[in-house]
Amino acid sequence: MYGVVVESKSNKVKLAGMDSNKTFAVELEHSGILKEEHGAFIQCALSYTNFSGQKRIRVHNISLNCSSQLVDTFRQSQAETLITFLSKAAFSALPDSPTKSIRDGLVDQVTHILACYRKNCATSLVSEGQLVLPQFLKVFPVYANCLRKSDVLLPGDDASIDERAYIQQILLSMDPAETAVFLYPCILPLHIMTDNAECFPNAVRCSSVMLSTNGIYLAENGLILVLWIGANAPHELIQSLLDVPAFSAIWCGEYSLPVLNTPFSQKVRKIVEKIQNQRTRFLKLFVVKQGDTKEKLFQSLLVEDKTPNGGASYLDFLYHVHISVLRLQK
Repeated sequence: MYGVVVESKSNKVKLAGMDSNKTFAVELEHSGILKEEHGAFIQCALSYTNFSGQKRIRVHNISLNCSSQLVDTFRQSQAETLITFLSKAAFSALPDSPTKSIRDGLVDQVTHILACYRKNCATSLVSEGQLVLPQFLKVFPVYANCLRKSDVLLPGDDASIDERAYIQQILLSMDPAETAVFLYPCILPLHIMTDNAECFPNAVRCSSVMLSTNGIYLAENGLILVLWIGANAPHELIQSLLDVPAFSAIWCGEYSLPVLNTPFSQKVRKIVEKIQNQRTRFLKLFVVKQGDTKEKLFQSLLVEDKTPNGGASYLDFLYHVHISVLRLQK
């Protein structure tokens, strides 16, 4: 059992409280033989006291399909669900294991999963130099690298113990959607929106090479919102959004967007409001500009880049995993 639990035994778990925004992960073992025609059935019961002092029991039943084909397991896998389970398992092990062994164990798990797929599911036409990823787990390595170099498992100089403990407890209760956006933030290029745009602009990858100095980007990871202003961003956009005349006049820090009667301001505030409504907690908004000392906050969300505390870039991590997979095949 992995999550924010008070006590966990073989088949019982004690929780301080439970609501619709709390999740935990369970790892089940079986010693018998599962038959495809019968499937597998899981039942769990939640005994609780509601706000009125009434004792109640809620029973959950689920039926799962079974398969003797390993390829079916990979075909039905979801990267977000898998990384949520691994993140809860990794953070739950922190009190008893050093962070380095947890990071190394995470890399080993990723390597063995991809090696298993390459050996048992990939076609014989795959060349040795080709990296093979399951169709529904293509983003799994990037999630794993983000988890591996998170402030909890690979803390930087700016991460205090209190901040690491807070992130650990928050992530232990996140669902797959929240975990995914926390590990791999959403970065929206606001400057490409047209006056007639009715929906969000397409997100860009979390890498500095994807950013333009002429742009204005809004990033969010489920905990904070960061508005990044490029050094060459058009003055008219800055004026219509922040009500300041020039880039040099932008004040960096926690911010509340001014209510302006301009199309750009209205669209950005609508996006911020929609993001806030999607999250289970209020997200503070920070404004940073390129070259400012507070830009580190935005740079920490560029999770595909190499980090100052030694976290590998996504491409370096992918190359390392690929080499490790090939070694296991020999």
